[in-house]
Amino acid sequence: MGVYLKIGDIDVSRFITANKYSSVTSPVYDEESSFVNIYGEKIRTRTGHEVTVKAVLSDVDDTAAAGLSAAFESESIRVRYSAPEEKEADFCGVRLALSLDRVFGGKQFWTADIELHAAFVPEDCL
Repeated sequence: MGVYLKIGDIDVSRFITANKYSSVTSPVYDEESSFVNIYGEKIRTRTGHEVTVKAVLSDVDDTAAAGLSAAFESESIRVRYSAPEEKEADFCGVRLALSLDRVFGGKQFWTADIELHAAFVPEDCL
């Protein structure tokens, strides 16, 4: 099973460049309810995760490139991604860089550099 990445309604998994996909998940804690126990350890409740997904896509056809460009105009994008199991979350921090790679048979093919960031994904949504 390969890496899965669906941005909005566009499945871009087939375009992922080998060794150019990463998913980083960091815990988010409720600092207001934290306390230090009798052993001097800080105790906090984990409430969710912070997630960053980066990928480089190659040979992206015109249709997929146009769909990605439209999806990235939104303030929030629903994304299904591998981490390594498949997960889904709303990402608000997004970056898309498209560069024309080649033109073949009257069609344009693009390279897309994508970065998605969700500052807070609730514990029950992962």
